[in-house]
Amino acid sequence: MVELGDYEQALNHLRSMEDSAMLRHTALDEYGLPISAVHLAMHETLAREAAATSAEIEALTGMAWAGHDSDYAVEALNLARTQGLRLLEAKALTALADTKLRRGQAEAALRIAEQALGMHREFGCVPGEREALAVVSRVKEN
Repeated sequence: MVELGDYEQALNHLRSMEDSAMLRHTALDEYGLPISAVHLAMHETLAREAAATSAEIEALTGMAWAGHDSDYAVEALNLARTQGLRLLEAKALTALADTKLRRGQAEAALRIAEQALGMHREFGCVPGEREALAVVSRVKEN
């Protein structure tokens, strides 16, 4: 919109996105999630409204880690799979494994973490591999 010279419409669009993000911020704040999760939720809302699927998946994955909420991880995983974004799928799997472990579902967590680990290794994603290995280690410690 800015490139087309329609500054007023661009500003109105940004304001509507900000309003939507603030609604999400308030809802999350009332549930007592950490500020990092609130920031990620706002990022996720803005990304969705801007049709930035990769950013939305990253934000959902971050929210899963921050809030230990498997619903966010599953949503990120489904989005990544439908879009064919395999590295983001691996990241979402790692977050899902972590949430499963925190909920006492060690067997499922190990299976999911090992799947994520294989994908991270396939892509040569060292940070992702480390995260998946950390979940695998925590499962084996328990």
